[in-house]
Amino acid sequence: MIKKPADHSLEETARILRQWPDVCRALIEIHVPGPDGRCLGCFSQVHGAPKWRCALRLVADLAIAPGVVK
Repeated sequence: MIKKPADHSLEETARILRQWPDVCRALIEIHVPGPDGRCLGCFSQVHGAPKWRCALRLVADLAIAPGVVK
């Protein structure tokens, strides 16, 4: 049986990511808004980049400052 992801999966991921502060900093440096409001760190040959703040940036922000990011 496949389990449905928890509602708080971003927070859980951030809790794990806190163990790698260098990765958090790299994600924050790379995943920044572009002039069009889309994430410069996300790219795809099939889809356009998501609007900033992408999921990776949200997780990195939560890992650095838990409870601050909404």
